[in-house]
Amino acid sequence: MAIDEAVFRALWPGGPARYAEQESFWNRRADEFGRLLEDPERKRRVEDLLAWFNAEGVPRPPARVLDIGCGPGTYAIFLAQEGYDVTGVDIAERMVERARAYAERYGVADRTHFVQAVWEELDLDAVGWRGAFDFVFASNTPAIRNADAFLKMVEASRNAGFLSSFVWRRDSLREELEAALGFRPPEDVFREAFDEPRVYAVLNLLWLRGFHPSVTYRRGGWTQRLTVEDAIDRYLRRFIREAKDEEALRREIRAFLERRADAEGTVTTHVRTKMAWIFWRKEDDE
Repeated sequence: MAIDEAVFRALWPGGPARYAEQESFWNRRADEFGRLLEDPERKRRVEDLLAWFNAEGVPRPPARVLDIGCGPGTYAIFLAQEGYDVTGVDIAERMVERARAYAERYGVADRTHFVQAVWEELDLDAVGWRGAFDFVFASNTPAIRNADAFLKMVEASRNAGFLSSFVWRRDSLREELEAALGFRPPEDVFREAFDEPRVYAVLNLLWLRGFHPSVTYRRGGWTQRLTVEDAIDRYLRRFIREAKDEEALRREIRAFLERRADAEGTVTTHVRTKMAWIFWRKEDDE
């Protein structure tokens, strides 16, 4: 059998597109993700990533960067502070609104531009993005949900790119809730993007395009407290396709979470991850 890109398109198809559902999901989480810009631990992780970039030879400022699935500017703001010219694209309007507001707050509005769009539906030629960026960047985003979306990312770059992805991700509260509900849904906003063999596919697709990517792995974990309402919003979308009655499911989730809530009305989840950082660039000696 010939090993070509078609093999990895079939291996990593990404499942059915559910853009409206994803947009609604991320709109609801815009404030939560926006607060990460103020989080010292997030800042430390960004600094760790930037140090790795420097070691790998990422194009230096004022290089032009495309941040796919930029959210509220979680990385775009930091990159702009380093002197990069950053364009961010995200499916969720509220994420883009937050990104613009944070760019103003942090004094980098002149080096950032944020666009609401579905990455898979963008025509690179129509928007002038084909080969337009020195560096393309995507961190743990469902926007890169299949091989075609990834190859479009590669084609937006004239030189280099970076993708990070969960190799695996464990959420203790989600797993307890799954057990309590009696099922593990095969598809949700996260799993369709993260639990497929995307890292394997990405590395092979890059090889087929003539790149020799660098890859490193990072283990991490954190403890997070959520209000019951925030937790319902987070977990409901993950189970709804397995339920016939959304309101009945909501009641079940609420009852479970309220039993777990502390005196302040919050629940705690412990998240453990293994992450792949993948970087590629055109070789100088080609």
